[in-house]
Amino acid sequence: MLVQKAVKLRIYPNNQQDVVLLEKHFGCRRFVYNYFLNLFNENYHQAKKKLSYNKAAKELVELKKETEWLKEVNSQSLQSALKDLDGAYDRFYRKITEFPQFKSKRKSKASFKVPQHFDIDWENNLITIPKFKTPFKFRGQHKGELIKVNSVTISRTPSGKYYASVQGEFDIQPKPQVEDCIGIDLGIKDLVITSNGDIFPNKRFLKSKLKKLKYIQRQHSRKSKGSSTRERWRKRLAIQYEKITNQRLDYLHQITSQLIDENQVICIENLNVKGMVKNHKLAQAISDVS
Repeated sequence: MLVQKAVKLRIYPNNQQDVVLLEKHFGCRRFVYNYFLNLFNENYHQAKKKLSYNKAAKELVELKKETEWLKEVNSQSLQSALKDLDGAYDRFYRKITEFPQFKSKRKSKASFKVPQHFDIDWENNLITIPKFKTPFKFRGQHKGELIKVNSVTISRTPSGKYYASVQGEFDIQPKPQVEDCIGIDLGIKDLVITSNGDIFPNKRFLKSKLKKLKYIQRQHSRKSKGSSTRERWRKRLAIQYEKITNQRLDYLHQITSQLIDENQVICIENLNVKGMVKNHKLAQAISDVS
């Protein structure tokens, strides 16, 4: 069975030059996105219509002539940023998402897409990206037979780890057919209660780390803005949140895998989570159970 999916691989920069070049890619992509978002806004207010992608692509060529440091990064990654912005505007006009926002260096996710000219050596765990002299080592694997790779997205987490998300077409063997049907009820005291009596407890990963998180947050807030000490505490805080997220995702994957393996039909209640988190007494507990 052919499916479109993404595989996330942990990559390891070879030296400080690679780290600097990765950061340049993140910064240049963010600059192009914000620059053309401003142009799109101006064109919309003046002409009352969206700037076409073709005109924006021609403007990008001229921008690269005026801004020399944009030539230091992969040109197709900059074009993909323009396509992402164009798609964001289309989704806004179709009332699917909200109006596109400018990307912040601190708050936005650091990433860039490589649509072509990459190479992945699965046997030796090496991935080659344009503009980088040597390939990156990676750790990770994929299930099923890889038929075609469409693109690779490089990203950096707040804790400073680098990942490559490989989007492609995979041939995956379907799970064996089963006859069971089950209904599940979601809660806070117990995470999942099934119709056949099974109970999956809520392990409260966030609550168990709150004391440590508060201590790190206090230390971080007391340091001078822009100092290296503040940056070290920020990274420690990001690592703690990353651990909580990984623990939560691992537990959820264990539960969902068991439910899918044992049942053919799963019935679940429709919850208004956005409305539930408005209750400040329960918001943290609801967010903790995802």
